[in-house]
Amino acid sequence: MGHRDASTHATTIPRLNRTPRSVALKRHKIDVAAPRELVFEVIASAGRSVGETYEGKLVEFETRWRGRVIKTVELVMLDPPARIGYRWVEGPLDRVEEEILLDAPTPGKTVMTYAGRLGTEAGLKGWLRTMLFVRPIFNSLIRSHLLEGKTLAEKRSRRSRVHRRSGADANG
Repeated sequence: MGHRDASTHATTIPRLNRTPRSVALKRHKIDVAAPRELVFEVIASAGRSVGETYEGKLVEFETRWRGRVIKTVELVMLDPPARIGYRWVEGPLDRVEEEILLDAPTPGKTVMTYAGRLGTEAGLKGWLRTMLFVRPIFNSLIRSHLLEGKTLAEKRSRRSRVHRRSGADANG
């Protein structure tokens, strides 16, 4: 695919697989004081590559939560520098699909927009467990990961000779 502005991908968020037993995760929008290409590099480099398919890379992630390590293997689909899609292949939850869109409203600035869907267990009890327990934890972990990516991208941007921020931000 060619390089397209993230705004052309605005229609991709609703296309996330809406199964009858899935719920939307919270949409997160985070401003990053770093160029879009650098933010893409930082976010796309997370995890440990464990293979490839015709659809994308298989990447293992480890997330720490309350003294536990949660491991997932995810299919990561890259559309540089505008979009990164994720689909869980292995992990504690079924049917997780996510995407991060990167838009560059001005040079040296990036807006990260996260959207995702989470499968629910069968029946009312499964739906309630997802809505009241799983989804709030998931949303919190996602926000934390996005803020980590923001911090890393902004630090790298300050040091980078390739990905320079523009204007007064580059000096301060």
